[in-house]
Amino acid sequence: MAAISFPSGVSAFSARGSIDRDGAVGVLVVGRRVSAGAESAMRAKSPASPEMLGEIRTSILSRIITGVLMAGLLVGCSGGSTYAHGRTPGKNNNYFESTRMIDLQNGDFPSFLTFGAHDSLWFTENGGNLIARVDPAGTVTQYTIQADNNNDPQDIISVPGGSIWFTGLAEIGKISPDGTLKVWHEISIGSAVGLPDALAVGRDGQVWYTDDGGHICHISSTDNFACYAIHPSTKDIWMRGITMGSDGALWFTEDNLTSIADTQNAIGRLTTAGKYSQWMLPPDSGPTRIAAGPDGALWFTERGGQRIGRITTSGVITQFSLPRGVYPFDIVSGPDRALWFTTDTRVGRITTAGRITLWPIPGAQQFGGIAVAPDGSLWLADGLANTLRHFVPPLPIQHRR
Repeated sequence: MAAISFPSGVSAFSARGSIDRDGAVGVLVVGRRVSAGAESAMRAKSPASPEMLGEIRTSILSRIITGVLMAGLLVGCSGGSTYAHGRTPGKNNNYFESTRMIDLQNGDFPSFLTFGAHDSLWFTENGGNLIARVDPAGTVTQYTIQADNNNDPQDIISVPGGSIWFTGLAEIGKISPDGTLKVWHEISIGSAVGLPDALAVGRDGQVWYTDDGGHICHISSTDNFACYAIHPSTKDIWMRGITMGSDGALWFTEDNLTSIADTQNAIGRLTTAGKYSQWMLPPDSGPTRIAAGPDGALWFTERGGQRIGRITTSGVITQFSLPRGVYPFDIVSGPDRALWFTTDTRVGRITTAGRITLWPIPGAQQFGGIAVAPDGSLWLADGLANTLRHFVPPLPIQHRR
């Protein structure tokens, strides 16, 4: 499996300064399947309804240990029985380190992933209406959000203290370390129902999230919701990514779906005190996900523009073009002081100097989320294939432990 490398990217666009809250905004729609009629109905005013939901199903993940590593890039096992095949006590007993892929049921459509307490892998099943956890022993636990309802789970994060938070269609949920599941449905923001999307954790441990009605919200430990209207007069602002920057502010991607030409694209910033700034991107950029980089800057994917973008905390933007036909989606900061990202069927790496390398993954159909494992390797959600794939970078990496 050959890697494709590209030299340090040339800046396709550079801009300084910010635009006030009246500037235009936007984010590209990927993965969320909502009809216009259903979305309009959800925006009718309705109170938030916290629920304690219960059905938890536990099983042993089926697996077959593969004896040969794939060129040092993909390692492990998939499919099989309810016991640990071919393991030697005291040797390589971490399921993730010896696993190449995890096959899910048809239609589960895994979207995003995160590693939580005890090195367990958590992920959302967009089509299965489930939150699932795989522990290092290979045991799978599934949390049903709400039976017979289109919950459409999306983003997922792990927060200090061991809780897992996730978003869904007009809902946001939390799984406590003891396994208790709590979901808030149809959170009211003014006269409309909120549409939570991307998640981030603040320096104080509070959970922040984007709301696609043009708000940035946060939840305190007492379950209080507070929202800032960054675009109060504009609807359908899709904000698929948010992260805490090195400056202590929230940075997020914006895309205005009401613009037919998709010309309103931007990166937004919100201080924890509620001050909002915005930096415009070229038309049709389609900014999607965003991550804090090891260099103190923010790095983001431009799915529409087929680029990786970088913005400093002072607002200087640089863009790095990908080969034609390569559409990036999710992005994370890796243990090697580089940024790693997914494209449709490849894994990408970009250094802080702008050097890009792409690895095509055999059998991949449509990558979504990406997460860094405790051993420094990567896990990828392949929605169309209903599979989680393991990728081991063919270069020196550092463990997160």
